[in-house]
Amino acid sequence: SLIFILITSLLIGIILFIIMSNMIFKINIIHENKEIRELIKEELDEYGIKVLSFKKSYKELDKIRQEILDKYPDKLDWMEFEIDGLIINVRIEERIITDTTKDDKVCDIVAVKSGIINDILIENGEILVNINDYVKEGDTLVTGIVKYNEEEKRLTCASGEIYATTWYTVNVKIPFNYNEYIETGKKKYNIIWENNGNKHLLLRERFTNYNSYLKNILKVFDFNLYLETEMETEKVTKTYTEEEALEMGINKAIENIKIKLSDKDEIIDKKVLKKVVNDSTMDIEVFIIVKELISTQKEIIIEQDEGID
Repeated sequence: SLIFILITSLLIGIILFIIMSNMIFKINIIHENKEIRELIKEELDEYGIKVLSFKKSYKELDKIRQEILDKYPDKLDWMEFEIDGLIINVRIEERIITDTTKDDKVCDIVAVKSGIINDILIENGEILVNINDYVKEGDTLVTGIVKYNEEEKRLTCASGEIYATTWYTVNVKIPFNYNEYIETGKKKYNIIWENNGNKHLLLRERFTNYNSYLKNILKVFDFNLYLETEMETEKVTKTYTEEEALEMGINKAIENIKIKLSDKDEIIDKKVLKKVVNDSTMDIEVFIIVKELISTQKEIIIEQDEGID
């Protein structure tokens, strides 16, 4: 009937009105920084706050607001949701962090060892050296006194890195005979308990030489119980050929140098300068070439006068 149709239409209208009144039709992210706006949009999308999605309660929005602020403490200082009918306005204040690492120091960059310059990566300061220049320890490579037409114009703290080709000579003695411990296939089992980092054997050791393999079978707070597999080993004496001894000596020389180098340094070449074969040993002298960071900052004291900006 007509009444039924009217009532049904009215109910549908009311339901649609309720649904639409609880949906978001527009989101305004109010901030002048495009990067911040895009960041907030991505975060809102993850929380399901987007156009044609259902509105969240004030309690939910406040929780989301706090979580976003906690996630970006270095970027966001304040954030607020403002609901205006079918529109949500998001107001943001960006956090501006003052760089406290900067000061008024005047620094040079000096060489900590001698070498031939092969790479210059400078951020600040006036460079005093060129690629392929030979420099000695203590030489100034970059100055913080930046000049123009021989007049001091600006004082700064020189920063950056300078690499140089450096060289080392290493002497190594390698015996021709060496021992290896090879597993025989025989094995025994043991129980080890550990308390506060101290390990104790349940049974005495049955093998003179063996490899130990542990499997944790119980852990309660600081107490651990292990099943130990003891694999017997026997000593076998082997002999290097001259080529093998030479290779071992070169590798040992390189390892000795790597201990002295930083992660930024790189071994670029090596050469055997001398090889002496004795009855039971080989003595070698290895020349190793390195690309090495040789620069460091050195603060200098300047009495500023009126002519310096």
